[in-house]
Amino acid sequence: PLSSTPSHSVTHTAAHSTYPYWNAKSDTGYCGLSNQGATCYLNSLLQTLYMTPEFRSALYNWSFESFCRDSFQELRTKQQDEKSSNEKELSENDNNQNNAITDDLEEKYQLYKLRKEETCIPRQLQKLFLKLNTSDKRSCDT
Repeated sequence: PLSSTPSHSVTHTAAHSTYPYWNAKSDTGYCGLSNQGATCYLNSLLQTLYMTPEFRSALYNWSFESFCRDSFQELRTKQQDEKSSNEKELSENDNNQNNAITDDLEEKYQLYKLRKEETCIPRQLQKLFLKLNTSDKRSCDT
């Protein structure tokens, strides 16, 4: 019961109802990063990069789509070069397989792009900076 709770103690739920703006964006208009356990040093670096206009502008102008298309094409070219060096002549069967590969190339590209997005640091920074820029909260999770 609430009556047995000491008057100086405020429960988490009570803090939310007593102070409705406890998690609202600060008066400065900026959103911080939540410390998720010894991440303060990394958070300060990320916030410094975010607050550097030249870096932020370059990151926003960087195209993930172009990066993926270029790197996917490089990978395909490398695979084709390796295949060509291993085989001097293509049989009729190989030609049919090449046509099938071309037919589902876009599907393979979409899978490649999906996997690449998870590990692409500039893309993840774009997403984080977008959160920092548009969040109504006091802090965002990384």
